[in-house]
Amino acid sequence: MRSDSSNNSASLHQQVLFTLSVAILCFAPLMRGGRMASALMILEILGVILLIVSLWYPHPKKSIPALAWALIISGLLLPLLYLMPLPTGLSLQLPGRSLYLESVAVLTDAGMAVNYLPLSLIPSRTLTALLALLPVIGIFMATLLLPKHYVIRLVYVFLGVATFQASLGLIQYGSGAEWAFWWELTASKNVATGTYPNRDHFSGLLEMAIPIALGLTAYSFRHKKHEDHDNQQHFNQTLIFFTVSLVLILGGIFARSRTGVALVMLALLLCSFLFARHIGGKRALGFGASITVIAIGIASNIGLIPVLNRFAVDPVEDLRWEIFDQTWQATKHFFPFGSGPGTFQSVFMAFQPPEMPVFINHAHNDYLEFLLETGLFGGVIMVLFLALYAVGWFKLYQQRKSRDAWGYFYFIQISAGISILLLALHGLTDFNFHTPANSIFFAFLGGIFLYQSNKKPSK
Repeated sequence: MRSDSSNNSASLHQQVLFTLSVAILCFAPLMRGGRMASALMILEILGVILLIVSLWYPHPKKSIPALAWALIISGLLLPLLYLMPLPTGLSLQLPGRSLYLESVAVLTDAGMAVNYLPLSLIPSRTLTALLALLPVIGIFMATLLLPKHYVIRLVYVFLGVATFQASLGLIQYGSGAEWAFWWELTASKNVATGTYPNRDHFSGLLEMAIPIALGLTAYSFRHKKHEDHDNQQHFNQTLIFFTVSLVLILGGIFARSRTGVALVMLALLLCSFLFARHIGGKRALGFGASITVIAIGIASNIGLIPVLNRFAVDPVEDLRWEIFDQTWQATKHFFPFGSGPGTFQSVFMAFQPPEMPVFINHAHNDYLEFLLETGLFGGVIMVLFLALYAVGWFKLYQQRKSRDAWGYFYFIQISAGISILLLALHGLTDFNFHTPANSIFFAFLGGIFLYQSNKKPSK
């Protein structure tokens, strides 16, 4: 009886955890990629509930690797560290704080006692950054804790969300529509953005989804059934994943993001290289060639000229390189402590040259921006992430000779590893990680990539 009660409790937790995960994955991109204040608030509430359920989960937390725990804990503690109050004298002696001495002097002259100051220059922004982390960490933990069959269902949900976004983007591109649902999304016509605020972040979603769709397509190409019923079902499954792959690829092309298009091509290359030799025979050649040829053929018929014109613009002519340079100068100014998570927009103004008469909301390089805000601490976290990513590939490599090697879920994990790499590369030229939806999807795929297939069920 006690065992049945325990199993029922575990099953209920799994269902709640799965339902919350579905809600976050489906809702995250709908309102400008989660960047609207109301959308972010809802995601944060769901994230808090998901974290509570995950920590209350009856299964052992050994499902989460030690390095992953280190990344989770350090990610939560970092913003809290910057919110800790320090004596004013000590705080103002830290690198970069000399710019703010005059402000403190004005407050003191006005009779306001300033006895303590936090490490962050703008505590409210740092608190906002901390709250935005909650759904990201929640979906990461939930993915690692759920049973494999639930995780596979979440993969289908993710592909459904991405396919919907890609289809909507293709409609926008073909019709010139500037709308989606009930709010205007972009002032630019003939650009695929889905419900995202811009083409780059829309491309970020598709970059993560394309390897998953291609991985499942490759698995379907590899396996054939012999019975008529199974063979028909297998054909239908192959056709579905093949179609989804094409829709995602076309959506990525017609987003007209230079980095996005380049990474879509890289996704095709990496998936063909990693999967084709495990399909076998003529099907290996057909897998990569058929998707590439059909995607290029359809794209050519719809109209590739506007997409190619994007590459005619010299990337050196835009402001990114100057923003990178000024961000690096600011990083050195505040090193080793940084200015505080979430403070880039306000801090960068002091380093923005007069010949750059536009508001710069992000550095267009997630890693430079993170270093400016968190200094040496951020550098350590990035190294920790790289170590965790490398360990994930090493464990998958070790499994290559096991019974589960190159099975259904193994293909998904390999695909998730490619997806993580693609968005990480896009972070070099944009700020995808500051779009809540893409951060959530990235964490979800990270959970799949690190998922321990050999974990034992709880008793």
